[in-house]
Amino acid sequence: SRFAPLALHAGFQAAVVATLAPRDLALCVFAQTLLFVAANKVSTAQYFVWWLPFFVVVVAPIFYSSAERRAVHRLVRAALLWLAALGAWLAVAYSLEFLGWPVHTELWLLSLLFFAANIHLLLVVLRVAAVPPHRLDGGEQRPPP
Repeated sequence: SRFAPLALHAGFQAAVVATLAPRDLALCVFAQTLLFVAANKVSTAQYFVWWLPFFVVVVAPIFYSSAERRAVHRLVRAALLWLAALGAWLAVAYSLEFLGWPVHTELWLLSLLFFAANIHLLLVVLRVAAVPPHRLDGGEQRPPP
């Protein structure tokens, strides 16, 4: 049916809310927004502005922690991969839209790469943000209240 992709996407969104909202609302909103933008049929720079503020809120504690340098390196690598995929996609999209070059196959392949980069960034953020904040500061592990 033509509504199957919509139902699948709604299922992913519901799973994200059910899993993340009770623990970390900012992370939940970031994940939902990034999933929505990544799975959208249209890609514009405006959509990235939707999830970037949540990205900063979610990863800022990790960048200010002195205990999680590996996590910071993972985040930086994922962000650089995302930027590289975006740049490649934009270059080919420009060639199609403004120069009229027949690069449909290349654009499709780069769209898959860009989607994968979005999902990779989301997975890295979810893994890194799963570390409890009291562990990021180097403190001893305490049971949750």
